[in-house]
Amino acid sequence: MRHHIGSWETSYHVISVYKDDQWVLLERVPVKKTKPPKQVSIPDTRFLNVAVAASAAAASPPHGALSGPLPVAMVEAGHKPVTISWEPYEWGTTNALIIRKESGHSIAVVQTEAPRFALWLLRQAYQLEADRIDAYLAASGRSSR
Repeated sequence: MRHHIGSWETSYHVISVYKDDQWVLLERVPVKKTKPPKQVSIPDTRFLNVAVAASAAAASPPHGALSGPLPVAMVEAGHKPVTISWEPYEWGTTNALIIRKESGHSIAVVQTEAPRFALWLLRQAYQLEADRIDAYLAASGRSSR
């Protein structure tokens, strides 16, 4: 069963984080359009790595419109890696930070919103990591407090 962890919203879309057993699911849902949601699944042990890579990318955005993808990082995530890149977006009028696991399974955030999104994503990852450590310690009879 998946549990909602948190959501980040703009006037165009809502990105949510869900936890499901050993996986974290990022889901991007358009606010006004009837397009299906885009999803990326990441092993919970790798989610912090993805958030850190996205934050590093957001801290060093490209200058000017890109003519093609600009790869930033790859994170091992099960059977397929997660890639973080900057890519042209909105018909080349802006750039977007893209978190992609495979074709059709990606989360896009426009460049102007990327720093706020990356900070939010890091907060979600740190909270999930703290919960994972607490669960491990509780199972081993120790306490983090």
